Amino acid sequence: MKRATRVGALVLGAAVASALSWACASDDPSVDVPAPDPQDVDDSGAPSAADDGAADGGDAGAVFPAVCEAGAFCPVGGLFGATIDARVWLNDITGTSASDVWAVGSRGTILHYDGAAWRTSQLPSNETLAHVLARADGSVWATASLSRVHVRPANGGAWRAVSPVDEWDTPFVESCAVTAIWAAPDSEWVWFGVDRVFGNVPRLTRARGGVDGITVDATGAGVGEAFGQTVHALVGRGSGELWGVGDLGAAFRITKASSEAPALEAYNTQTQGSLRGLWAAEPDDLWAVGAGGEVRRHRATGRVWDVVPGVPVSTTLRSVWARSSTDVWAVGDGATIVHFDGASWTRVPVAALGDRRPALFDVWGADAEHVWAVGEGVLLSLETSSGGER
Repeated sequence: MKRATRVGALVLGAAVASALSWACASDDPSVDVPAPDPQDVDDSGAPSAADDGAADGGDAGAVFPAVCEAGAFCPVGGLFGATIDARVWLNDITGTSASDVWAVGSRGTILHYDGAAWRTSQLPSNETLAHVLARADGSVWATASLSRVHVRPANGGAWRAVSPVDEWDTPFVESCAVTAIWAAPDSEWVWFGVDRVFGNVPRLTRARGGVDGITVDATGAGVGEAFGQTVHALVGRGSGELWGVGDLGAAFRITKASSEAPALEAYNTQTQGSLRGLWAAEPDDLWAVGAGGEVRRHRATGRVWDVVPGVPVSTTLRSVWARSSTDVWAVGDGATIVHFDGASWTRVPVAALGDRRPALFDVWGADAEHVWAVGEGVLLSLETSSGGER
């Protein structure tokens, strides 16, 4: 059942103090508290493995065909059960083009697609990686916590573990879990959503640097407690503007995002449900998805997001990616994938999974024929009429 919605202005949280005491900063860099997998805890209620999807999309055989077919998402072959443990959860996927795609997950797993094949790049440890960011300069960041960011240099080569510090050179412990990450191509700043475990940890902050060191803005750029909820997704539109969504339907817009004094505005999404995914289809067309299969859309001006009708599922949607306003993809629990063509939403088949119905955590595409989804032990790709990539 979908969560109840409400209409009304979103109230901003209390202003950030001029100087924060970082509860997840530590004078002892040896402190090593394992970071929880971001998908381990979810108050929305994950479906059981036996859920065949019939309740959210009709005939199970049509939604989950036994054999891969055009228009369906299919498992990428030659990975799981072979070079990657089938228990690996892939948490995030992104890229810069159809020949430069990165995915990360549990057990130190990093995957890269070069346009011809997927290859693995295992970290020395089994550290969970929750987020990956492909930067405009060619470098790649992968992390689950502010305590450690793995950076691949712009010219390639081995991954290097960097321990970010605040402006007083204090490192962080692993309880500072990263919940979202974004960087505009033309900005030196990388923005982070940070899980509040205890104390006065900003839920939203930014950092800059690279393989030679990363410095975190300890005050959250003055907007760290923007709306008092955990940030689940961030997306930017150039270096000057940043959008985010989170728990209890929270949504915000930051302007002057690369300046010394960013400014923040709260928006009303007409829901109290947790919003988990966010994407900008076009400069003035934002999409957000979340608990109960809720979808919200913001176009042009105004402080209120539109309620999007006609979504054929009620399971939690965890990620959205859009090539345009007529090509929008969303994924979520129970191997759910839905697509919007500009007129209506449809449930997209997910083939060759047998009895498995894994949760899907992220979706990303490079163009109309190259779209991927990742989740619990799966890497899926869109099978197109021209062959696509599998």
